[in-house]
Amino acid sequence: MDAIRSFIALELTPEIKSTALKLSDRLRKAGAEVRWVEDEQMHITLNFLGDVPSVAIPAVCEAMARAAGAMPAFDMVVRGAGAFPRNDRPRTIWLGVEEGSEELIELQRAVGMELDKIGIYTDRKKFRPHITLGRVRGGKSMEALAELLEANADFSAAAMQVAEIVMISSFLERRGPIYDVMGRADLGEE
Repeated sequence: MDAIRSFIALELTPEIKSTALKLSDRLRKAGAEVRWVEDEQMHITLNFLGDVPSVAIPAVCEAMARAAGAMPAFDMVVRGAGAFPRNDRPRTIWLGVEEGSEELIELQRAVGMELDKIGIYTDRKKFRPHITLGRVRGGKSMEALAELLEANADFSAAAMQVAEIVMISSFLERRGPIYDVMGRADLGEE
């Protein structure tokens, strides 16, 4: 049985991707060893699924559609730089979600519950809506990076309406992951 590495996500508008790249460019000046995310790969992961049997993909898309359809579309504003686990010990560098964060948490939870019903179990870590900008690969220039993260904590970004979520497959290549949309679900379409 073939399995496909996949996740449920929110695609971003070109304006938000452009804004995220501006923030990445600012943070690159620290000179830290970071693998920066390319704009075509930027998204907000709602539920990481891991390896899903290919025969289960239609059921996953139906579960995603049930959860999305039960929730109205909403506005989202991205704003502020930060890092997990902390700015002074960064592993993952992100652009945060200000407005719409509670709705994204509710949507992520609803999708997870629908997936549980069909036997697809998702990551149980506390969900913190964000756009991953990069992943730290080494310890070089960490202090400079932490300072730039603090200086951009209120980085003003862009807004978009959240009206659709997607199921994405991820194929890992040497140059980075290759994403392919396998299904779409509109919010408020139950």
